[in-house]
Amino acid sequence: MAYNVDANKSELQSIADSKKELIDELKDFDPIKTVATISGLMTFPELQSNAYRLETLAHVAMATCNGKRKPRKQEVSRWFREIGAGFCAMQEDPAEDVFVSNIVSPKGNFRIFGGLWEGAGFYLQQVLNVVESMPRGGGYDDIRNSIYALLTISDEVCNRAKLDRNQIGSDVPKDTLPPRVERVLSSCRGLIRFTEGDLKRLKIDADHLLPFRFYPDDREQLLRQSISCSKLERTPVCSHAGFIYLMNPATVSAAIRRFLIEKMDAANMRSSLLRGLADEFSKTFSETPMMGGRIGAPFKFHQTKNGLFAETGYEVDVGLHLHVILFLDNLKNFEESGLGGISPGSKEISKTIRQSIDQAAHNSRKAPNFKSGISIAVGCGIGRGFSLEMDDGVSDDWQFDTMSAHDFYTLGWMNKFKPLSLWRLLEAEQKVASSNVLLLNLSGMLNLIAWNENLEGHLVPHDSIPDSYDGESELMVVVDQNGLRELRHSICESHDLHCVAGVDGEFVRVWKRSDSIFEEDLKKPLYLALFNRELGFPLLYEGKITNWWSKLQSTDAYSKKENYERERLLSTWIPRIASISEKYFKNKLPKQIILELNCMGDHVSPTGNGKTITPNDIRDEINIEVVPADNRVVVTTGNVFENAFFNPDNISERALVEAFVNGLFELLEAPSRKMKSRILQEVAGDRHARQSHVFEPTKFRDFVREKLPTSPVKISLNDVATLKYGMGWQIRERKLGGSIEGVAECTLFLNSLVKHLEEDLCAFLKKIDRTALAECTIKNHEAANCDRMSWRRTSAAVLALHDDKEATLFKIVEHESRLNAVSQSNRVILEMVGSECPLTGGYVPGELDLSRLMAMVMQIFALGSWSDAMRWNAMEPRIRITPLGDVQANHHFFEQVVNPFGETASKSTIRRSVEKYESLFDEATVVESVTGKLESVFLQAWSAEFGVDFDEVRTFIDMCENHCIELKEAHISILKSDLVECLSKLDRLTAATVSAIIDKLTLTTRESWKVVPVGYRDSDRQPWRFRRRLSVLRQPIVALSDDPDPLLLVAPGLIRDAFSYTVSSYYDADFADYQIQSKEMKKWTGRSRASREIFNKEVADRLRKLGWQTEHDLQVTKLLEKGDDPKFGDVKRFGDIDVLAWSSENRRVLIMECKDVQYKKTPGEIAEQLSKFRGELNELGKPDLLRRHIDRVSICSAHLAEIAKFTNIKNPELEGHLVFRNPVPMQYANEKISAKTSLNVFSDLEIDFKLGS
Repeated sequence: MAYNVDANKSELQSIADSKKELIDELKDFDPIKTVATISGLMTFPELQSNAYRLETLAHVAMATCNGKRKPRKQEVSRWFREIGAGFCAMQEDPAEDVFVSNIVSPKGNFRIFGGLWEGAGFYLQQVLNVVESMPRGGGYDDIRNSIYALLTISDEVCNRAKLDRNQIGSDVPKDTLPPRVERVLSSCRGLIRFTEGDLKRLKIDADHLLPFRFYPDDREQLLRQSISCSKLERTPVCSHAGFIYLMNPATVSAAIRRFLIEKMDAANMRSSLLRGLADEFSKTFSETPMMGGRIGAPFKFHQTKNGLFAETGYEVDVGLHLHVILFLDNLKNFEESGLGGISPGSKEISKTIRQSIDQAAHNSRKAPNFKSGISIAVGCGIGRGFSLEMDDGVSDDWQFDTMSAHDFYTLGWMNKFKPLSLWRLLEAEQKVASSNVLLLNLSGMLNLIAWNENLEGHLVPHDSIPDSYDGESELMVVVDQNGLRELRHSICESHDLHCVAGVDGEFVRVWKRSDSIFEEDLKKPLYLALFNRELGFPLLYEGKITNWWSKLQSTDAYSKKENYERERLLSTWIPRIASISEKYFKNKLPKQIILELNCMGDHVSPTGNGKTITPNDIRDEINIEVVPADNRVVVTTGNVFENAFFNPDNISERALVEAFVNGLFELLEAPSRKMKSRILQEVAGDRHARQSHVFEPTKFRDFVREKLPTSPVKISLNDVATLKYGMGWQIRERKLGGSIEGVAECTLFLNSLVKHLEEDLCAFLKKIDRTALAECTIKNHEAANCDRMSWRRTSAAVLALHDDKEATLFKIVEHESRLNAVSQSNRVILEMVGSECPLTGGYVPGELDLSRLMAMVMQIFALGSWSDAMRWNAMEPRIRITPLGDVQANHHFFEQVVNPFGETASKSTIRRSVEKYESLFDEATVVESVTGKLESVFLQAWSAEFGVDFDEVRTFIDMCENHCIELKEAHISILKSDLVECLSKLDRLTAATVSAIIDKLTLTTRESWKVVPVGYRDSDRQPWRFRRRLSVLRQPIVALSDDPDPLLLVAPGLIRDAFSYTVSSYYDADFADYQIQSKEMKKWTGRSRASREIFNKEVADRLRKLGWQTEHDLQVTKLLEKGDDPKFGDVKRFGDIDVLAWSSENRRVLIMECKDVQYKKTPGEIAEQLSKFRGELNELGKPDLLRRHIDRVSICSAHLAEIAKFTNIKNPELEGHLVFRNPVPMQYANEKISAKTSLNVFSDLEIDFKLGS
């Protein structure tokens, strides 16, 4: 918590002088009872942000109280208000750290209060680690004993106050004491008071507290001191009337740090202390992901004439270099100003840092593909501030910033922050600055990062900027400070570093496993003992009753990756075994249990007999050893266990669980078979629940997965947000205002903006090497598809392993949605590279470039979709351009229709994957020819449209796949002539046929991506439209040159996807008529669309099976027995009723409009489809599809007598229904449709219309 320090140390005297009435009142009160009461207030989380006020009041009271009176509630409340007025109030900032920190040590965990100091726990941890590294014996033991005595008292205070480690308090200062605090004010002294019996129970020797003892003679000095360097801060323990008081409990961290420095200085060992601190920081940061990136950074401090420094750096992305310098506080003048002072010698330190940066920049600029670099200087020490005399920027291509060691450590464990986030943050700052916005950030880089995360990638909350801002004058935006508190708390909670007594009684440091996307997993108390692997117990489930340790051993046949997979297996099942066993056994369990897995197989890759293995086969192989002496269950597995992973049922992992449960029952001497059966059923009863998966490689991507990144580059919210700064004003003058209304006006603006963004995208591409970007993009596309394939294959198991199925399914769908955005944007980039990127002279792109390109593509997709949606009147035609250029609109259409419809479709896909899980274990079937399997008419149409036989295309794709598998590559760049020669020599296709197929499947280069070839429409290349002809899903081989013998990018995975998509789209007649060239395919398209009318009969048949009488394709004239009506006119114009269904059982008559409509994906397509079901007349005055249905229901409702005669039902009750074959967007716009008719889906007919239910 930042506050100003008065260098002349008259801070407390100044406050006392300004509060004379308060000082006069305090003189009558007992100093110990008064300060003890105030100190008790420091334990209330509600008052965390009032730390300065409370510590000031404690100091003033200790210095001025001289009476016997005991303070009452009303007096303490008044003092709290009075001392807070004026100077103290100005020093109270929102809390920026946790209220209670946890310190780990060989003696266990100790909770301390943060008080005034950010990083109180972090810096104390470093100091304690140094103390623990000191030799045993002599004065060092005295130092340790005193420190642990004070830590023990602090922890007991937290225990009495019922405070947990990592707990946070109020984020804003209070003006008055909260009612809850006032109610218990009289008892808060007891929180910090200790009797001799208390000390004995806590195993504290009172003499060990002497170095922290505050004596009565020390009182007279207090008002001449600073809060941040006072005697009361340094010695917070008071002894009075047989009691020990922990006055100022929030200063324990500061007291210990100051104590150690004083002791080392007294022994003339400051240099040894500094070296010890340097070693601890080296160790700490080598165990911390550097800026969220690599772990294991090789920091090693070296002595210079200006102090101790350490540095390291690496290339975080192509051409982007990160350089980190650690510099250590030399503690000069520390005795004068304490933790509130500033480390002096900034000029000398800055000079050394500047030299280090210059050398790093010089070396990096010589590296190939260099683009830019960033240096971060990290101030290490005991927690006091530092300042450097340097400019932020070193040069245009090399930037510089600083942060504290505490912030650097916190940032390392922030899951969403990676080294590339620095470059994103820098670009965003530059964009904001270009809009004449000054960000006032008083709390450093980490605070800006927290602010950025809270704003979902933005640096400025667009809606908070007044519309009157003109973009010309300077605007100051104050960055909130309380984001730090939430960020630090979330890191502490997710990391949860603490220590636990190991199986040998020694305390082991553990931290939480937090690499899952599922909230359910993150809540499990599952920990890793990463730095104590020599103990052999890397996994811990910290149960409510028992600590469950797990150990893995394996033979040399298991690679590092395979051992990791077996550890993941343990991390899946140990929590389930533990939590359910505790439910049944409760207090019968010992404090520690060890579950050990020994994998002794001589091979890991399962052989083909996995499907024939039975559970008994595994049981026969598994050996269970129970060692009661140390509560250990050892399960040993072999080859059968490994082979059984290739089985659709989870017999392997269930057998392992059963073995552990059997061993546990033997260990506990529990005879109940029923209990054992119940536990086993609850732990592993679902046959799909499993961690490990082994499938037969049947897809091309299965064979080349190892050649691709483990995870694809995804679109960053920061990149999306940065695009929006100034975006709207790039094509609109500010004098026209930021409000645009009307369909024509909005679509004109959006279309112009899309065109401008396309030009920006093309300009960006013109800087990048064509071949390098093509290969980078296809690699990412394939990685995304592999990731999607893995998730779909394992979705049955993922759902089975989680209790909250809906939340789990939502996360899977959310992940799939992000992958879809990656695939879609990567395909568009591939379509552009050949026409926009230079073959020579461009730079090599990296992950950051790709992410920015993807963000630009998806921004174009979004705005183009808005335009289409407004054109079809699905989206309100109103746009707001914010003062900083963000383009905003009413997203009701997306929130109510597009997103839920897409989510439903994704959920259906995942559910189908679950249903097909067992098929993943089937052997691949090879279809030599589709003749006889597809209609001959379609195959003839295909040949006419493509110019090559259907099976020849299949053979071509097979050969491409086999060739790349032989090369062990997911994609290749190859000349067309070489590809023809390579494939034709296999004697399966002639060279002419191979060449013809390549020509048909190749997306050729163009002079400009925005200019389509003759015969094409602009919509054939527009990214926000699907079923485009100039798409790599239609032409999946990408030409990288325009030579007669072009260089081709060949990715068999993409080619296979494109072929499947193209075939299904032609087969289902999904392509627009203008895209079809041959008369044979046009004929097939007409036939396919006509076949959709069969749906009427299918609906009628289904209803008949449900007990209804039906007629389908019934002419209204036949039903009403008339061709003309006085009210409705020509009855023939009402056409046919798709399905008429009736039941004498309930007198219901259903008039059904049945539609087997095309599946729509893009917002524009969905909007267009919805426009046909509004129940209105279109612009030509003709009724839309819903209106026709409504009109039929209307005329039938006016002729109930004729309906009664036809159905033989007296007093029939008519109902109108729209029935769709599949889920449709209209279901989510149902509030408008339901007022006019009912909407049903074919799969729900049995639920909706079953008679007798």
